[in-house]
Amino acid sequence: MPVLNVLFIGLATYRLKKLQALYALPSLYTKTAVYWVKLALASAIAAAPALELLFTASTQPLSGIFNVFAVGLLLQSIAYVVALRLHHYEHTRMRKSADILLLYWLFTIVVSLVTLRTDLATRYTLSATYSTVLMVRYTMLALTFALFSVELVPRKMSEYVLAEDDDDDMTSASRFGVQALVEDANIFSRLAFSWMSPLLKLSQSKQITEDDLSEIPSDITPVNIAEIFDAHWQCEIDKCEKRAPSLIRALWKTIGVRYILGGVLELIFDILMTMRPLLLSQMLEFAASLATESPQPMSYGYFYACCMLVGQGLQSLVFQQYLQVCTDTGAGIKSSLTTAIYKKVIRLSNEARQEYTTGKISTLFSVDVERIGGVTDYAHAIWSGPLQILLATGLLYNTLGWSVFAGIVIMLLSIPLNRRITTRMRALQSEQMKNRDRRTTMISEALSGVKVIKLYAWERPILSKIQYVRESLELVSLSKYGRTVAWTSVSMVSVPFLVSFTTFLIYSLFDNESHGPLTARLVFVSLALFGLLRFPLTTFPNTITNIVNANIALGRIHKLLTSDELDLESVTRLESVRQSNHRSPVQGSSGSDNDGFAVQITDGSFSWSSKEVAILNNINFSALSSEHLAIVGR
Repeated sequence: MPVLNVLFIGLATYRLKKLQALYALPSLYTKTAVYWVKLALASAIAAAPALELLFTASTQPLSGIFNVFAVGLLLQSIAYVVALRLHHYEHTRMRKSADILLLYWLFTIVVSLVTLRTDLATRYTLSATYSTVLMVRYTMLALTFALFSVELVPRKMSEYVLAEDDDDDMTSASRFGVQALVEDANIFSRLAFSWMSPLLKLSQSKQITEDDLSEIPSDITPVNIAEIFDAHWQCEIDKCEKRAPSLIRALWKTIGVRYILGGVLELIFDILMTMRPLLLSQMLEFAASLATESPQPMSYGYFYACCMLVGQGLQSLVFQQYLQVCTDTGAGIKSSLTTAIYKKVIRLSNEARQEYTTGKISTLFSVDVERIGGVTDYAHAIWSGPLQILLATGLLYNTLGWSVFAGIVIMLLSIPLNRRITTRMRALQSEQMKNRDRRTTMISEALSGVKVIKLYAWERPILSKIQYVRESLELVSLSKYGRTVAWTSVSMVSVPFLVSFTTFLIYSLFDNESHGPLTARLVFVSLALFGLLRFPLTTFPNTITNIVNANIALGRIHKLLTSDELDLESVTRLESVRQSNHRSPVQGSSGSDNDGFAVQITDGSFSWSSKEVAILNNINFSALSSEHLAIVGR
């Protein structure tokens, strides 16, 4: 508990400094009944450890007061006072429940329950001296649970929404405007995705439309994230004399923090996956001990079962949050690159525009940007995969010894086979799509020209061609694809069986002593570890391939973004002013009387390329906003 209090005091102090710099809404809107209930409960909780500390000081000698127990009570009192102040600032300055307060009260409740259970187990209540202390602890636990429940109650958004405030500055009262649903949700709602419940309930009564969807979170909206990326990319361009501009560095500065968060979640997920076979081993060892003369206590079994249940739940929560973070990261990358490409295309010079045709630019949008944005879902596997392989291999070796390498060899040999089958499936699927497009095109042409076909009696030749494409090409490729899928199923079923069978056979024939006889504990734990090892061995080669393809796509986009641009200083863009009266343009004039001009060229020189000699020189041209002109020529 002291460690928890010290950590909370540090984080809460930092949070208080940020909240004190923000504006607060008028007390008429925020200081409601819920606000006063929170402050009353927090004040009562803050007084409880202070009373216990005074009681301890009055019942013990002065020399025994300053011990670990008293220091813990002092830290707890300070933490509760800081929590009281944080409740005030969070309620008057933010529109959702504070994550740090919810987590702190939750951990406090858990620790208090453990402490009370320890007191009851050690017959702490038999001492009349500490009966009052125990009653204070029970009361504080009830008040803490009540405060935690009140903090979980969603706040009324009508108290925090200012319709006239459209500013996006988060340091002003604009943070009380309309936001995305996920931004108004507390930490538990975000973990369980319960903030989507209103939308799911609405889908039961009507079809969801665009108006029913929530706003996009402000940190990943295309406008905001594109501005951040543009600033970082412009910084890279400005420093091109010192170092080459790096698109990866600009993207990292834009979404690097979110990507690191995804890596932390992936690491936690890997640790939880590794803990599951270890808990299974302990559970089986406990079950085996029940048949012996010295069985383990039943509390051990309950503890292992609870740990397995909680671990599985945490693993699911962490994995879903990891997918959410990776999806948001990919969306941010796509928004940044798509916006940057659009802005770059309209500024390309004539030479660069000849290289980047419409089809090539469309490929950058539809293929390259998608590859770079999609790689975030599994890019962490580049380090997570080897980590899982090392952990699983080490645990397998610790479980069965050197015989596990026979199964690992079979798994390694199956990787090229599965990769060949996957490549074959992709080729057959591409061939199937081409044949289907060919048949569909022929049918469309036949339907559009049905009058001519009927006139010349071409029904049978046309039908025979369509049947040839359908029966001799499309169905043949579909049959090959089906057989390949069947081989994939055979591989998925046979490889795990061969791995486990070979490992256990070699262990039974040649070892069977280093880790004891082949029992149910060794079998089930080994199968669980082989399951952990199979996934990274299968996906790691594909991950490398996808990362290489994304790097190539990144290079193509980098080449476009660093291409030559038009000289923006040679053109001055003024606000368009349309006037009804016609005024005579002054040829070659550079004065200020140009309000009626839509386009004005003064001493212009034009060439097809910046490296060629100018073809047109000293061109002066002006066009009024009300004129309709056409320039004819090559």
